[in-house]
Amino acid sequence: MNDLKQVFETYETAVLEKDEKAFLNLYHPEFMGFDMWGDWVKTAESWRRMVNEWFVSLKAERVHIEFSEVREVIGTEIATAHAIVRYTAVASDGEYLRHLDTRLTWVAKKDTESWKIIHEHTSAPIDPQTGKAHLRRG
Repeated sequence: MNDLKQVFETYETAVLEKDEKAFLNLYHPEFMGFDMWGDWVKTAESWRRMVNEWFVSLKAERVHIEFSEVREVIGTEIATAHAIVRYTAVASDGEYLRHLDTRLTWVAKKDTESWKIIHEHTSAPIDPQTGKAHLRRG
């Protein structure tokens, strides 16, 4: 596959289904992340712990993911993508509860025939007056 479409689709489905194994399978063993939440740097091991804690904390809720403004640059062994991501909490009855928006950048490395995310960076704009992140695009 010459693009990251499958990575985006698997990410959406794995989060919605809280499928930890499928989600973590998207990531390269040498993964390093710059995540908005918690630690400054996440390694593959700390990423696994964070994903487990995230999915467990959702209890009966699920999270619907929407990617927009996706841009990709695909090379032979390395690919990059950036997007705006909306995470929407969904109640067990299907009702949308709340959402937040972030900016996402991925660097993926070709692993046999599939892409694996080797670096992920998430961010949100910071209000210079309050120092608070803007978690809703608008």
